[in-house]
Amino acid sequence: MLPPSSLVQPRTWRRKDEKTPDDSDFFISTDPKLISIKAVNDACSMDFLYWAKPFPDEILKQIIAGSLCFGVYKHSPQIPDNDTQAGENNKSVNDSEMDDQNAPKDPRSVEQVGFARLITDTVTFAYLTDVYILPAYQSYGLGSWLVECIAETLSASNMPYMRRVMLVAEGGKKEGFYANMLGVQAIGKEERPEMGKSFVILGRRGGVPSKMRAAA
Repeated sequence: MLPPSSLVQPRTWRRKDEKTPDDSDFFISTDPKLISIKAVNDACSMDFLYWAKPFPDEILKQIIAGSLCFGVYKHSPQIPDNDTQAGENNKSVNDSEMDDQNAPKDPRSVEQVGFARLITDTVTFAYLTDVYILPAYQSYGLGSWLVECIAETLSASNMPYMRRVMLVAEGGKKEGFYANMLGVQAIGKEERPEMGKSFVILGRRGGVPSKMRAAA
């Protein structure tokens, strides 16, 4: 049985904004080769991801291999990891090998600043979880862009046989955010007294309407 990451052709999204030129340094990709196990585990150890905890590396690799993952990346200088690369200390992402969609093939040339994953069979069901943008990058609008890319992936034009899209989010502002972005609605509640929080189970039947992508 092939993992979801091998069933969907990897995609890369790039964004440019004249008002914030630095946005051109960011991209989102579903290429599993770019996912940093260390970056995801480091984020899961931070307080802002209060619902998550780090996993042993091999377990996290298994989790990621069984999911369709979206990484949010910022171009950064390559850092060599052995003496054979000593002459490339100053090599930037612009010098590294790129694929046809202008995403770097070498994970060392980028910094992972966000993540999301879909637990999915890539045909009929998708559960969105582990969505985050590192606090230092939350002022760039990357969270909305990330969910917009997920919405495009889950649209009827890309997954025409989708039966159900689901996720769990805090009530209030976050519930409204996902409702606008993905067209989901509350179908249940989950109380987490150990966290002092209430969560809403959100879902929709069928794929995400294309019009929802403009709601960010």
